[in-house]
Amino acid sequence: LQAIARADYGFFLRHEVASRRELGYPPFSELISIRGPAIDSEALAAAAAVCKSTGAQVVGPAPRAGRDGATLVAKCPNAQRTAAALRDLASSADGRTLSFDVDPR
Repeated sequence: LQAIARADYGFFLRHEVASRRELGYPPFSELISIRGPAIDSEALAAAAAVCKSTGAQVVGPAPRAGRDGATLVAKCPNAQRTAAALRDLASSADGRTLSFDVDPR
């Protein structure tokens, strides 16, 4: 924030890019937001396992503010492959209550 207040955008960019690379956030990965019915849901646990099997790093679950359920975020090296695996899960009985968003904004 101090770099922005000083209008030192180069400094800000260098540090932000380094931080994003280290933590695996875009543009060094792609994100998928996965929403499920409850924080201890078997469907969310199955979604996390599917994501990890495709090489994604999973963050969460985190409770959804003002709603029942929880959200996971998957940091994916290849969101297309992870989304395809999630579609397969979502069409099964374990995933019928899941929804997901590739490249959430």
